[in-house]
Amino acid sequence: MVLDANGDPLPDRPTLAPGAEATVVAKGFEPGESVTVTVDGEDDTTLTADDDGVVVYDFQVPDDQADGEVEPTLAGATHTVTVTLDVSADATSTSSGSASGSGTQEGAGTGSGDVGGSGGSLPRTGSEIAPVLGLALGLLLLGGTATHLARRRPNLQGAHR
Repeated sequence: MVLDANGDPLPDRPTLAPGAEATVVAKGFEPGESVTVTVDGEDDTTLTADDDGVVVYDFQVPDDQADGEVEPTLAGATHTVTVTLDVSADATSTSSGSASGSGTQEGAGTGSGDVGGSGGSLPRTGSEIAPVLGLALGLLLLGGTATHLARRRPNLQGAHR
């Protein structure tokens, strides 16, 4: 995912003006993994993935960048993400676009690098189990009590004869 200077997400493959600032958010790294950032093949910096395997890279398009593409690549030992950004002198600081990336997973073939998404939350799987278990337990107790009373009733009638 690529964010503008205000922290707002940009759509796929943004067009940035020379000098524009953006933030690249890349997921899929191992927690604590060392990630080397290169821009168009030149080393820029080394970052460390957070506890969730996310790396945040603040990027500024060089003021003298020619129109075309610029590709920040974030490469760790287990995962690589490349983001393609379009650069145009005719662009305001940003125009429509958010970055897409492709990556490789060492030892697992090639795949798609996760550079973000809609920003929605994950589903809460298993979080509603307590009410269901409580209802099941209540029905089980109700059924057991009804069975006990039904079996006991003939014994009471036989005792009064």
